[in-house]
Amino acid sequence: MSTTAGALLLTEPTDELRSMAEAVRSVLAAESPIERVAAVADGLDGLDAPLWRTLAQDLGVTGVLVPEAHGGLGLGWAEARVVLEALGSSLACVPFAPSCVVAVTLVLAAGDEGAAGDILPGIVDGSTVVAVALGDDSVLAPVSRSAVAAELGVDGAWVLTGDQPFVPYGTVADAILLLARTSDDEHGWFLVASDARGLSRSAMSVVDTTRPQALLRLESTPARLVGAVGRCDDLLAPVLDAAVAAAACEQLGASRHLLDLTVAYASTRFQFGQPIGSFQALQHRLADLAISIDTAASAVEYAVSAAPADPRQRAEAASISGVVCSETFYLAALETIQIHGGIGFTWEHQAHRYYRRALASRVALGSPAFHRERLLQSLAL
Repeated sequence: MSTTAGALLLTEPTDELRSMAEAVRSVLAAESPIERVAAVADGLDGLDAPLWRTLAQDLGVTGVLVPEAHGGLGLGWAEARVVLEALGSSLACVPFAPSCVVAVTLVLAAGDEGAAGDILPGIVDGSTVVAVALGDDSVLAPVSRSAVAAELGVDGAWVLTGDQPFVPYGTVADAILLLARTSDDEHGWFLVASDARGLSRSAMSVVDTTRPQALLRLESTPARLVGAVGRCDDLLAPVLDAAVAAAACEQLGASRHLLDLTVAYASTRFQFGQPIGSFQALQHRLADLAISIDTAASAVEYAVSAAPADPRQRAEAASISGVVCSETFYLAALETIQIHGGIGFTWEHQAHRYYRRALASRVALGSPAFHRERLLQSLAL
């Protein structure tokens, strides 16, 4: 695995990480089986509130990336990866990635101590869900530019006007962080409270119902500037890197689950008097999938180990994981449905929920083509 700058420190599994992973998996097995996921995903808001309380209050993992000064655990990406992989494996309907990873990364990167003191403690105790708007094509375009306009009033307060689509958990979030464009064509991250004047939120139709999305309409809506205004790309890059790396962790966890599920099925489904897993054609397909998942694991390892202080390496690692893990997850979802045969095509089987997550997640933060281009730019090619 190459690096473009600086040393890359790979994460060695420790007893603490193994214990943490087992604790999270145990909670998910008990509180978020696939039947529970289906009920929540097909419900009103797509948020498993009891599970969220357990993760925040009993396990305390919602503060894994938050510094101790703000009530968090003060840990790092090695621990966040453990939680993300477990949540991805189960398709748990909780906003851990957007609120506890992406929003935390944004607030810390902004260097706004006042905002950090006001926002992070609520994320840690689970009382505040903070959504981050990153799914708008105009923001992810080669020349990033927000469609939301920010205006500084005579009283010194900011107001936002415009539409912001594809906000994860936007209908249930207590606050939303979004990029907005100022009159001099610079950008800033702004925090909007869910009950702010002039804000309306509506649920969008989505492929993956385990990940609800919202359309925000802002009409002179009061907002708080987090950090300072500047170039859109500079403000967006560290946040997008964190979001893509978090998604890659979840995709890896889901891919591993699908491989285990399919191997178990192939070992017990008999045809012509023998398990279908004994057929060489299926053995080769499953072996190829296992190799792809090992490659995805290496990409995730690079993404979570890349030096936070090295923007070039961080962007390279994130985009590699964005390409490799999204394509691996999509392959795993396809193979799961096909190898399961007729049962895999039914709504009663869990395979279709993973397939829909694979479809949605491979474009939610930029397509593989987008990240290939971004990778070439980070390598200056």
